[in-house]
Amino acid sequence: MKSNMTVQEHMVNEILPSMRKSMSLILIGRGNNQRKTAKLLGLTEGAVSQYLSGKRGMEYLFSTKQIQIINKYVAKIIKGKDTYDMQTLCLDEVYKFE
Repeated sequence: MKSNMTVQEHMVNEILPSMRKSMSLILIGRGNNQRKTAKLLGLTEGAVSQYLSGKRGMEYLFSTKQIQIINKYVAKIIKGKDTYDMQTLCLDEVYKFE
């Protein structure tokens, strides 16, 4: 975390984009295309494209435990749980293991 950032700024500006990048990669790896991935995550196809190309979400590297947490919430999103609720809960849980 940059020294001049608040915890909230760190979460929104660094962890959230990296988490969404990881979620996008997981969903693509499970056979979803960019359109389906965007729909599942409540993002635009352009945002997903930027996550996949490395133009977004490069600010933070996750530990193995954090990746396991992200995978758990991706599975819940696939099963139809509200994506915004799941992303919020995931962000909170991932941050606890920072």
